[in-house]
Amino acid sequence: MLDHFDIDSRRRAPPTVGIGDLPDDVRLATPGRGGPGGPTLTLAEVERQHIPAVVDAAEGNRTRAAALLGIEPATLVRKLRLYGKRV
Repeated sequence: MLDHFDIDSRRRAPPTVGIGDLPDDVRLATPGRGGPGGPTLTLAEVERQHIPAVVDAAEGNRTRAAALLGIEPATLVRKLRLYGKRV
């Protein structure tokens, strides 16, 4: 058997959270450019940083780097040129 409190609580609207309830770092963050977890990068920016890092980790071996990245060596060369990296 439900008591009076349980019945009343189901009739009330759920509490809402407003912008003023959020912490400053969340409220003031620029969309797509940061927040509490740090800066947010676009996929292109992540790729621009990650691909040369993988080439460095492969000690400059582009065939190995392409295999690690799961792309064709020609695609790797094209992307490196796009980023202005020496090929």
